[in-house]
Amino acid sequence: MTMDENSVQDAMEVIEKFFVAFNNADNESLKNLYNYPHIFLFGNGKARIAEDADGTAMDFERLREREGWHRSALDTIKATNVSDEKVHFELIFSRYHEDGTKYSSTPV
Repeated sequence: MTMDENSVQDAMEVIEKFFVAFNNADNESLKNLYNYPHIFLFGNGKARIAEDADGTAMDFERLREREGWHRSALDTIKATNVSDEKVHFELIFSRYHEDGTKYSSTPV
């Protein structure tokens, strides 16, 4: 593998670990996967910057109550910009109810 292929593979592994931690509602593991400062982008066009791990916890109970969320799945992932220092991905993920029904995909 070239350096770029290694960078992409390493970054993909972090994304896969993210989905495992997210589906396990494991905020501690999620905090350890973010780079700081971390920018959270929301579907409504808003963003929030976390300078450190404080305030990065996801409210999984609220997500379950508000959306009926049970799990999320990575549908597609494509490296769009690769350098020795970072990798950017375009990805699509979906959210599912407990009965397996897909109720949301991002991007919309």
